[in-house]
Amino acid sequence: MTNQQNLDSDVAPVREAQGAELRAGPANTSLPVIVAMDSNAQAFPLPQDPTYVDFIAAGYKDVWQELFPSLPGLTCCQSESDNNPVSQLYQRIDLILTLGNVVAQDIALFGANSSTRTPDGLWPSDHAGVAAQLNVQRN
Repeated sequence: MTNQQNLDSDVAPVREAQGAELRAGPANTSLPVIVAMDSNAQAFPLPQDPTYVDFIAAGYKDVWQELFPSLPGLTCCQSESDNNPVSQLYQRIDLILTLGNVVAQDIALFGANSSTRTPDGLWPSDHAGVAAQLNVQRN
């Protein structure tokens, strides 16, 4: 099962409830689960957001943390106008989480360094993109 989700950015209890609803609803399956989302739940730096902690406590693996545990993997946020000359990424909130028989093979950030800016000096987005190569194993 694959689901893309953007959890609430302003109200932590709402974000926690949305995460719980996702785990209890569409992700409540015996099939492997892959969740790719702008979680608005800080995984890095510490302290970690309770919503992120809830996913990890429920058995989800954070693909970035699994493959690059010593690298921050910052994904958020450039200035709203996306024209800041130096990257302002300061936290990792864009996540790929897996549950079940899913093996992480690779993960990468896109639009996180200055070489990806347009000729006019704009960043591709206010968030860095995250993509992973995963192998879903047969039961």
